[in-house]
Amino acid sequence: MTIGRNDLCPCGSGKKYKKCCMLNAKPSREEYKKKHWSDVNNSIFNKFIEYISKTYGVESFEVAFHEFYLYGFNQNQYSLNHKDAQFNPNSPEMQLFFPWMFYEWRPNQKVQLENNHHQDGRLREGLTIGQSLELMGNNLSKDEREYLLSCFKTTFSFFEIIEINLDVSLKLKDIFTEELHLVLEKNATHGVRVGNLLYAKIVRLEDIVTLEATCSIVIDPIYKIHVLELKDKIQKVNKVVNITVDILRLHSIEILKLYRSIYERVINPPMPILKNSDGDLLAPHRLIYDIQDSHVTFESIYRFCYGNARDELIDGAKVDNMGRVVFVQFPWLKGVSGADENVGSTVLGNIQIDGSVMTVEVNSRERYLKFNRELKKLMPEAGTWKLKYKQIESVESFVAKARNIEIKRDTENVREIKRDNGKGRELKRDSDKGREIKRDQASGIDRDTQNYENKGKDSYKGIVKSSKVGGKEQTVNYNEIMANPEVRNKIQSMLQAHWDNWLMLPIPALGGKSPIDAAKSKLGREKLDSLLTSYEITSESEPMLGQTDDFFKNLRAKLGI
Repeated sequence: MTIGRNDLCPCGSGKKYKKCCMLNAKPSREEYKKKHWSDVNNSIFNKFIEYISKTYGVESFEVAFHEFYLYGFNQNQYSLNHKDAQFNPNSPEMQLFFPWMFYEWRPNQKVQLENNHHQDGRLREGLTIGQSLELMGNNLSKDEREYLLSCFKTTFSFFEIIEINLDVSLKLKDIFTEELHLVLEKNATHGVRVGNLLYAKIVRLEDIVTLEATCSIVIDPIYKIHVLELKDKIQKVNKVVNITVDILRLHSIEILKLYRSIYERVINPPMPILKNSDGDLLAPHRLIYDIQDSHVTFESIYRFCYGNARDELIDGAKVDNMGRVVFVQFPWLKGVSGADENVGSTVLGNIQIDGSVMTVEVNSRERYLKFNRELKKLMPEAGTWKLKYKQIESVESFVAKARNIEIKRDTENVREIKRDNGKGRELKRDSDKGREIKRDQASGIDRDTQNYENKGKDSYKGIVKSSKVGGKEQTVNYNEIMANPEVRNKIQSMLQAHWDNWLMLPIPALGGKSPIDAAKSKLGREKLDSLLTSYEITSESEPMLGQTDDFFKNLRAKLGI
């Protein structure tokens, strides 16, 4: 039986194993072998660096890294001087780059002729640096030569994590060859979870398997879909079902290109294509109108605020001595009917009337045009209004502004609770919520501001939500609402309806097929499995009511995976 570092020590001391008998424990046979081959690897590494510097010149590191970095990208957009393509020995990608340079990179003839001091003809035969080093001898020991030959038998591939034995090993499955490997690793068992992918190179030495190289990022299961598509292409091109290591080598550049594109998306995620609830592309518009009479304009357009009575809006407005509106703000709402009536209205924009100026904010070109059409119907008289100018804001600026608004609101909620009721328990919870929002932003995920439809609309933050309806403050306790069984059942039934509908929807990641149709083929079922695994991992960090382990098991059962 394997004892984990954090398990209680079997001696009965009550201490953790790592702080007790582990301190005096002798290394196992496998640990001894791994330590030995790790020392051999370090020795070979130093000889590689010396050999490359003398034979190809130190500039070859720059050339190799440039090729490694730019695979999969438009090379016309980069050059050797591009900051991200510069060779940097301190880069976390060095743990992947050096083994790639040693065992995969083949210096072109120009590099060899310009920098080969030994003028050995064998260097011009398209060999890798590792193969050249092995042929040249260079005072390699027996173990060093064995290590090199073992590395020649494998190549880089994508592996799925099947099982994790913390501080001991990883069980990996090569997605291309479908071979299983029990890899002795300690550090690599941390920060990953079952279902994650690794771009790596393994090496088998005697009866142990270790990671010769691995990527510096944790790859989400969603990217397995792209790996499966490349696997399908390789099978068809080579007219085989079972992919061998030799076949993988023929497609090593394509595999590296795929990794580089995944790496770029993980490190520098592209701005997503954002759409509003109408399906329009987000294009925030700020419209400034000159208006002849603020009160007449209000009386004409207050109907834009669907479901709110005129008098309620007047209560929240500023009026003159004659009772005429001079300033008012209200949302442009679209009413809903049928089963969704209890959900509320959709915010289409925000309207402000201030003296002779009316400002309207909408989030798409289509809504701007729609507002103008409706305005012409409600105020057809010439001279009563005129669009003075429109300002189109970038989506990036719009999103950043929305996030800043949410953080400000959260801070105000904390102050409001402290000032009004001083309940330490509620203050602590609300403060925790604030830290969660900032933490989510740092990781690039902002759950509370993903719905950009609600810009300008109160959101549920912490426990207390304050809102204005008709100018009157209302306070709602969010926890009390969510504790209501009827509310929970309603939300759960809505989520279930969403997933039932999802089964029939065309999914871009599935090549436009619905999950039901994709599940009819082996490749489709594998893609679905990676998609659902990604959803499961996300649901653990961002829990959603009803999305339990059993929920995903039932979903898999419906799809036959």
